[in-house]
Amino acid sequence: MFKNTASHLHPLWEEVKEYLKLNVENAKLSAAEKVVTLLSAVALGVIILVLGIFILIFLSISLAQLLCNFMHPAWAYLIVGGVFLLISAVVILLRKTLIIDPVSRFISRIFLS
Repeated sequence: MFKNTASHLHPLWEEVKEYLKLNVENAKLSAAEKVVTLLSAVALGVIILVLGIFILIFLSISLAQLLCNFMHPAWAYLIVGGVFLLISAVVILLRKTLIIDPVSRFISRIFLS
């Protein structure tokens, strides 16, 4: 009686092992997809950041040169520097709203979907 039961359980056990193996493989592929999505978003962010820095440098120099037509060059560059200081202070004060919350929502949407 037990030999007959064992012979019936063997195919069932093989199916359970195959099911678990497929679930592990699915989890690996899903994790790989999410990591690739995250890394591609980080790479895109770095590219946009570098391009944005160059744009800001050229725009700030051109703004300072424009202001040099109306005032002493030292004052023009100080005004441009003050504008960047003000923008930096606003970003630091609003870092949770502007940076932390959107990044955490993006990462949780990637890993929880």
